[in-house]
Amino acid sequence: MLKKFKRLVTKVLYSESEQVVEFNSRTDEVEGIHYLICRAIVPDIPEMLAIEKSVYEGNTPWDFETFKAELSKRKTTLYLVARYEDELVGFAGVDFKRANGEAHITNVAVVPKHQNRGLGSKLLRVLIESARKQECQNIVLEVKASNDNAQKVYQDLGFKILNRKKNYYTEEQEDALTMRLDLVPAMGRG
Repeated sequence: MLKKFKRLVTKVLYSESEQVVEFNSRTDEVEGIHYLICRAIVPDIPEMLAIEKSVYEGNTPWDFETFKAELSKRKTTLYLVARYEDELVGFAGVDFKRANGEAHITNVAVVPKHQNRGLGSKLLRVLIESARKQECQNIVLEVKASNDNAQKVYQDLGFKILNRKKNYYTEEQEDALTMRLDLVPAMGRG
């Protein structure tokens, strides 16, 4: 009864679009390893930056303030972290507030010693599940044209290449491939 009352009060006080994107922490097993997956919070940012450095050859494409700004958009974004034995070993984020019901995967990173074990795919599946709950029509992302491993992960999840963006990654002067996963079956398909 209290839950119903709380939902009613929330609905009256806030429009549906103003509600915080819900996510309940959970433990998921990936290839025999148990990871705690929970919503990222500001104190996680230093560890997220360390993961970026380990993945992007010492670089941090996003800085502390960028992550902080993204994490504060709790009504339109969801950033997840994965922990193994209290160590942050991966993170991923999605922005749900795009035109035409489109969600956008903003980043995915897993420390090298936990790569190729399915953790990145698990984080992506959780974000895809959340995009469906947000009633998104599709979900898109950009990936470096040279990143064959990531492209394979995305393709295994059903993403298709839409187009190529020239010099999208300006510092590296590298192209990006835009990939999309349709979350709603096309009309006329059975």
